[in-house]
Amino acid sequence: MTDAESRFPIPRGPFFSDDGPSDGLVMVGESPFLKVLDRERNQVGTAWPVGVIPSRKGMAQLWYLEIDEIGLPGVYVCRRQTFVRIMDTAEDGPD
Repeated sequence: MTDAESRFPIPRGPFFSDDGPSDGLVMVGESPFLKVLDRERNQVGTAWPVGVIPSRKGMAQLWYLEIDEIGLPGVYVCRRQTFVRIMDTAEDGPD
């Protein structure tokens, strides 16, 4: 195994939230953390707030995801109770 190879596989989604609106983004100040759920709605990790990003409805919270004690690369928004990596949202329609 080289230094470039991970000893732990990066968990794959999709990942869901235990909280948040069903029709938009989790906004700043709505939650100090979120439980991260798998497809079967079992808790597999925690989402921690790490920043904000402007949206049409105000400032949306950015999240850092830890799944089974492994930090996922990138930052996420929680949109419609689903975590979406921020770079993946550019092709989605507006909320």
